[in-house]
Amino acid sequence: MRAILDRCRQLLRDAPRAQRVFVLSLVGVLAIGAPSAMAAKYLLTGRDIKSGSITVSNLANSSVGTRQITNNQVSSIDVRDGSLQGRDIRNGSVDRADIAADAIGRDQLAEDSVTGDHIVDGSITATDLAASTLDVLRSSMPTGSTLVEGSVTTPFLANGAVTGAKIAAGAVSGVNIADGSITAADLAADAINGAFVVDGTIGEADLATGAVTAPKIANDAVTGAKIAAGTITRSDLATDIVDSTIVADGTIAGAELAAGTNTSL
Repeated sequence: MRAILDRCRQLLRDAPRAQRVFVLSLVGVLAIGAPSAMAAKYLLTGRDIKSGSITVSNLANSSVGTRQITNNQVSSIDVRDGSLQGRDIRNGSVDRADIAADAIGRDQLAEDSVTGDHIVDGSITATDLAASTLDVLRSSMPTGSTLVEGSVTTPFLANGAVTGAKIAAGAVSGVNIADGSITAADLAADAINGAFVVDGTIGEADLATGAVTAPKIANDAVTGAKIAAGTITRSDLATDIVDSTIVADGTIAGAELAAGTNTSL
């Protein structure tokens, strides 16, 4: 088709007027009879189109390719959200600055991709370890290996893991025991002696009935104020313990005297 048009142009330049009219008529017939797409391809050039007159609606689907786009002309607002795939990104072109905070989770990490070099020193806590991890670590240690002193803290210990056999003698002091947490059931028989009791802290409520016997009472510790009125009987008195200095004047009646006792003054 282009060859025909070129030939027509040459004839138009060289032919007499009558022949020019014929050629123009022939071109008109060809233009009218040719499909519009073919006519546009061979009859229109870039200089025939007004700058800025072509809009999105004038473009056919997939008509614009890489060669039609000037370098550095496509920005993020030109790309539909969620339309880019891995194959659209050049390998090795994504760096740290391109990744949003918290964008990489467990699902984005490949198996065995995280090593010790990627973990901040001292950032692993007990909550980051799976159950029985310490047992796995212990079993993988060479014979004779030990844990670094002070490296096993409370979060690493399972509930009930520390028994009496695990506690060194004298290792537990008052600061290790929660206030008010020790009950009678926690104490062995005869575990508490006077050395563990603060002076003056034993009250009446702490004493069992009949717990205070004569050997427990110090000499001269019991005064009249400690004895309930009317509770001293004859059996409580030693022989010849009562003399005239103990009896109030005029308080002994004749009925209280033994038979044959002289009652005259």
